[in-house]
Amino acid sequence: MELTFSLSELNRKSPYLLESSGGCSFTFVTEQGKKYEIGFIQDLMISDEGVYQFFISTEDHRQASRDRMFHQWFETSMGKEQYCFRGMSIDIDGVDYFASVIMRKDSPRFAAMTEAIDRFIEDFQDKLR
Repeated sequence: MELTFSLSELNRKSPYLLESSGGCSFTFVTEQGKKYEIGFIQDLMISDEGVYQFFISTEDHRQASRDRMFHQWFETSMGKEQYCFRGMSIDIDGVDYFASVIMRKDSPRFAAMTEAIDRFIEDFQDKLR
């Protein structure tokens, strides 16, 4: 299954004007003039249509700000009646890593996926303690 996105549909729901930067990656500029790139990847471990994973870049140490913006975007732009959000942050050697999963609630595997993701987050955090 290849990921495809409609730029016009994304822009209809996005608080920022998105521009394609190739493949499943997009850039946008905030009101403060900060430029961000977001990308989507297909994960063969989670091959359910309507399940999307997001990993926040750490390259310039602004991942906490990006994560906050991502949460704000989801809260204001996504249909919460259609989608479920699960997010986590992990501190490894003083660097915070953020990842999120968005799932369609009407997926036939929604309950199993939600349980598996919640269990993964809990188990992973337990290992880091």
